[in-house]
Amino acid sequence: MNDRDKSELLQAFRNGPSDLARALESFPREMWTFKPATNSWSIHEIVVHLADAEVQSHVRIRTIISEPSTTLSYYDEYRWSQALGYSSQDLPTSLQIISLMRESNHSLLASIDDALWLNSCVHSTRGPENLETVVRDYTSHIGQHIAQMKRCHDAWLSRRNA
Repeated sequence: MNDRDKSELLQAFRNGPSDLARALESFPREMWTFKPATNSWSIHEIVVHLADAEVQSHVRIRTIISEPSTTLSYYDEYRWSQALGYSSQDLPTSLQIISLMRESNHSLLASIDDALWLNSCVHSTRGPENLETVVRDYTSHIGQHIAQMKRCHDAWLSRRNA
């Protein structure tokens, strides 16, 4: 990865929390707990999931840098949401976690030697992944869930207007 690509990736990675904040501002708070289906997440639950995912990223990024070839374990996101009661978790705390983890990881990633970007680990379900792939995945993760939030909002509007 050249310097320009790395710089753009790191900037997009760093922007994730502000992208999320802007998206949240576009949805009425009264619908943040709305679930389009019983097995779907509300916007509130999506944000709590994102906080857990950022904590996972914090560990995974450091593991790939420090212990290449280690196995990264899979976690069942839906089971976590049920077992940990995402719907009752504190949303402001989750937003703080997302911002803190992103800032910490961004600082680390901006400071490491280029050679470390080639370090890889083995994800227990996806197989080998290098640091660049993992960072790209986490960079797009918030955007994927913003799209999910928009679908949730659309479903809320449809039901409200029906």
